[in-house]
Amino acid sequence: MIERVVKPATLKFFKDFISRPTPDKYGEESFEQGRRMAASFLAEVQADHRNEQQLNLAGIEPLPDPYLPYFEPDGLRFEGRTVEHDEEMIIVEDWNTLNALAILRMGTAVLIGEGNEDEYYDEDDTEGLRLLAEARKELPGGQTLDSSEFCEHDRANFAPGPLLLPVGEMGFSDEYDVCYECNRIVRTSPDSYSWTAPFHIFDDGELVCNECIEEDPDDYIEALINNDHKANTVLTTGALEEAKFLNVPTDFSDGWYGVNASPPNILEAVRECLPDAEFVFHITGVGQFETNFDLWARGEGVTEEVLEALAEAADDADDGPNIAENFRKATQNINFSKSQAIKDHAEQNGITVIELNLADGTSEQRSVSAQDFIAGKALKK
Repeated sequence: MIERVVKPATLKFFKDFISRPTPDKYGEESFEQGRRMAASFLAEVQADHRNEQQLNLAGIEPLPDPYLPYFEPDGLRFEGRTVEHDEEMIIVEDWNTLNALAILRMGTAVLIGEGNEDEYYDEDDTEGLRLLAEARKELPGGQTLDSSEFCEHDRANFAPGPLLLPVGEMGFSDEYDVCYECNRIVRTSPDSYSWTAPFHIFDDGELVCNECIEEDPDDYIEALINNDHKANTVLTTGALEEAKFLNVPTDFSDGWYGVNASPPNILEAVRECLPDAEFVFHITGVGQFETNFDLWARGEGVTEEVLEALAEAADDADDGPNIAENFRKATQNINFSKSQAIKDHAEQNGITVIELNLADGTSEQRSVSAQDFIAGKALKK
């Protein structure tokens, strides 16, 4: 959360923005959400009794007790700093929220002399222009700063009205989340073919970032041990060695076009050799059509001498299904000319769903209600 330092004239300016008519160039829905967000930020200031003097000078009533430290505007999910670059970022729910923030920032640009006044004020709006002039006087020496300099440089110095707004980059809530431990922002959606997850989601739903895991990796390692559905994407090989793991000299690939290594079969094979040992899969590379991984082991019976035997057992494990071939078979089996009864039912009652089974190359076609489709039940028989 950003501490919003304010001055009387900029409070008036923001309050004026809330009641400003929608300019022709902006959509009413986004501009209206911008007003609601501005009202939320202003309410946050009103609720902080440290701002009481500035509020009185601006002619704005403080909010009564109980003291509420934060008002979260519609669609604005989180303000914080990123794990990767330690930069300020805002997580928003949708494009409408992002557009609303952009409009508010445009209002801020008007305040610091970088926006077009005609977008916000008519020539005969003398009160609005007067408030704008008053607020501009609070800038140091009438100085005009570009937005990046303004956000970074002047927060601690004079902090006029623009700091009522969140600053920094913006991202969507389906691409970013917040670390349970450090409360910083982490990317959760791939941004390239080589992306690997810099976090782990534990069984209780807690998302923990890579830096927090590296500081205390025990719970993370425990979640990976003898687990054929999860692999290490956070710890280095050096960290695995520090945790007493030894590398089984193997190199596997799973994906399309003939690379079908099966983690369940590999794990079953090596555990037959050493049932009391602990094994962890480790991602070594990610490409467009395949994932590369190897295997690490520790515990009873795991010595340098037995690693070759474990590697041989792992290499001899049966491959998994041929995904590319089964995809071809499954799509060939789709009957797009299903019976008229199913077509009529789908048109009247719901949506036609085609489910592919890539384990055996089959497909199934059926109709589901719109309600079940929205609830995520389309693939549940």
